Amino acid sequence: MTTTLESISDAITRRKPLSRHNSTVNDDGNEKDDDQHGSLKRTLGVTDLILYGIGCSVGAGIYSLVGIGARTAGPAISMSFAVCGIACCFTSLAYAEFAARVPMAGSAYTFTYVSFGELAGWLVGWNLTLGYAVSAGAVSRSWAVYTSNFFHGWLQHLNGSDSGGSEDSATTRIVATFDNILIWSVNAKLPTMFNGQQPYECCPLAAVVILLCTSILVTGAKESARFNTAMTILNLAVLGFVVVAGWTTGSVRHNNLFTPSFFPEGLDGVARAAGLVFFSYLGFDMVSCLSEEVIDPERNMPIGIVGSLVASTFVYFTVSLTVVGMLPIKLLGDDIPVVNALLANACCTYEEQLEDIDNLDSDHQYQCLSYSSCEPPLGNNSSFTFSLLLVGSRVVSIGAIFGLTTATFACLMGQPRIFFSMAQDGLLFKIYGRINPKTGVPTAGTVLTGIMTAFVACFIDLESLANTISLGTLQVFSFVNAGVIVLRMTPPLTSIATEMEDNVDGDRGVNEKSYEEVKAEPNIFDEQSGLLISSGKRRSSRYSATDAKSTRRHSHMLPDDGGFVLVERASREFRSSYLSTVVNGDGSTAKSGSHIRLLEQNGNKPYWLTLVITILAVLSSMGFSRRWPIWIWITTLGFLFVSIIALSRLSKGSPPDTFSCPWVPAVPLLGILCNSFMMGSMPLSTWSAISAWLLVGVCFYFSYGIHNSALRKTTIMS
Repeated sequence: MTTTLESISDAITRRKPLSRHNSTVNDDGNEKDDDQHGSLKRTLGVTDLILYGIGCSVGAGIYSLVGIGARTAGPAISMSFAVCGIACCFTSLAYAEFAARVPMAGSAYTFTYVSFGELAGWLVGWNLTLGYAVSAGAVSRSWAVYTSNFFHGWLQHLNGSDSGGSEDSATTRIVATFDNILIWSVNAKLPTMFNGQQPYECCPLAAVVILLCTSILVTGAKESARFNTAMTILNLAVLGFVVVAGWTTGSVRHNNLFTPSFFPEGLDGVARAAGLVFFSYLGFDMVSCLSEEVIDPERNMPIGIVGSLVASTFVYFTVSLTVVGMLPIKLLGDDIPVVNALLANACCTYEEQLEDIDNLDSDHQYQCLSYSSCEPPLGNNSSFTFSLLLVGSRVVSIGAIFGLTTATFACLMGQPRIFFSMAQDGLLFKIYGRINPKTGVPTAGTVLTGIMTAFVACFIDLESLANTISLGTLQVFSFVNAGVIVLRMTPPLTSIATEMEDNVDGDRGVNEKSYEEVKAEPNIFDEQSGLLISSGKRRSSRYSATDAKSTRRHSHMLPDDGGFVLVERASREFRSSYLSTVVNGDGSTAKSGSHIRLLEQNGNKPYWLTLVITILAVLSSMGFSRRWPIWIWITTLGFLFVSIIALSRLSKGSPPDTFSCPWVPAVPLLGILCNSFMMGSMPLSTWSAISAWLLVGVCFYFSYGIHNSALRKTTIMS
């Protein structure tokens, strides 16, 4: 029993080596060559990355979630977006360091695998699957609503102008038929047997846009980037028009922003709304998924990640502030708040808007939001303003269609790259790791992802899962922040140099040990031999060389605090931070540098302290939002403060030669605290949902991933 538990512990904590190049293993345990395995093509530049990040982020967050979030935070929804942006700024710096150090597909999954181990990496990837798939589905649903609304209004106008008032004309019947098809495509009702007594509404039109975007994605990364660039620029132009029109026409009013208060629900409402809309900031994670397709990733990835985040935060803040200032929150609605803001100001004065709220008709439709009853309000000082806002609302509908198409497209592009990396590591089915040699993209994985997401888009509602997606995303970001701390405070995983055999002493009879004896000893890195050697006992240079050859012949696996690790070629830019070990002739070892200090002083403390800090921060946030007794809240904060002090006193290694997150551990800790503040504000039902999702992921890992892991296969070959 003990042996079994130890084996499971070794398996779930085995870590992927910190290496520039992803190594894969065949079923026989041998390393695959690039021609057989295939690789992603490096074709993307900085501009492509920034526009991909903006395209993925600026979608449902603006066109749908502004209305939903405003019901929670009031006009302060703009502050909720700002809080998310600030939290993500800290996290983006951690992402940027990882993306520069580990320029491989997989995003946070790969980063967590490198720093925390296999099970944690898998669960982060599993959460990202929820985030990307459901985000793409949610955005496509919003796309379907905007598309249906646009064509519905156009058909109404066509019917009114061409029918001549006759209800039996051919035009009227054709228009009515198409209108019914549009309504069905957005709100198709399933038979009641699938949902008790209440019919369940699905959205076939959302599945259509998913499949269309998938068909473009399989053509190649650079071709997809051109499409994304065009759509994103159009989207930004439309949102810029909304901001300019809102402020120049006088539609943004003081009463809408500050009556009764800018913070009607207080800071708790801002935090809850921030948790609701947080998943809309998934864009810079999507950028990190493209690491393996970027030219000069060490330079371009940090710029792309941070640049896309800053741009997205600015867009979210300015547009959300403008929209909630143009209209009373009750009139914003949940589906098309941006269009409603323009339309209501074209059709009604502020007083008429308030009257419309008080006199809601029996069909629960506001007259100020109806194109058919829209006329220039008497108080409007210019027919130009009326025309600008009315036509602008239609233009925004078209722009929203393209903008949401971009967001759907970008989310769909990120998910197959994560599946690709997971399949490379053996944790997911092999089909997701196959590369089309002509296009350089994981075609099979992209198609399967599109089909799966189309199903989700058709049957899953946005608001019901928005909190769950956001909670999963916050957990992922917290892992990445903690991962930077762990890598700085623990010895990095290193590799055996392949040239080592040329330096091996031919005499193998001195001090030679078995693999099992080596396995039992803690490890440090011998810079001169390129071998992980024991720090607990004295070893001669002769032993190091002979043992190196023996170990290399028996296995590519050497023991590590995190379980067995696949030993690969180390990147030269990381060698400068490793230990310089001089082996004396008498067999003693002169040890210097930060590597031994980190190994002997810190041990596993960084892992446990980052975990404890995250848990305590979440509990502190829960205590604040749920009004726990003050003594419990203060006690929790006290333990949190002590844990932060303890972590900050641990020794740190040198930063990498590539981009490095500044002020570690302060910046990653601020990211963890901001994320935890939002996690703690989530309702318990959301925690139950994410726990169920993670439980499914754990079951899949223990039934498939743990047995097919590339690291495990190499261990077996030893």
